[in-house]
Amino acid sequence: CRFGCLAVESSHHIFVECLHFDGIRHATTNDIISRANTILNTYQLDLPHGSHWPAQRSFFYLGIIPKLDPLLRPNQLRHLSGLQREKVLAGLNGILHQGAILCAGRIWGIV
Repeated sequence: CRFGCLAVESSHHIFVECLHFDGIRHATTNDIISRANTILNTYQLDLPHGSHWPAQRSFFYLGIIPKLDPLLRPNQLRHLSGLQREKVLAGLNGILHQGAILCAGRIWGIV
């Protein structure tokens, strides 16, 4: 990797694993959590790998976002009607998608 990592440089490495961009990824994660917390009291997210990502591998830099249900506390939205729950999840999807794309754009601007 041209940024000093002892790894083969790939798009996945640059956007998800490269230590050079940890600060950008963490700042984006914090921004997403802060914005999502205006909708929910607790929201957990990790841009790197996790079981909430399709195939347990992050592809946020391609605009792919994880399923939100595993990130929510059990019964967190139980007080909402089906339509209200869908609206909340759509809002969270938008926050997550926008944050992920902005993060990828910031990293891409450096690469």
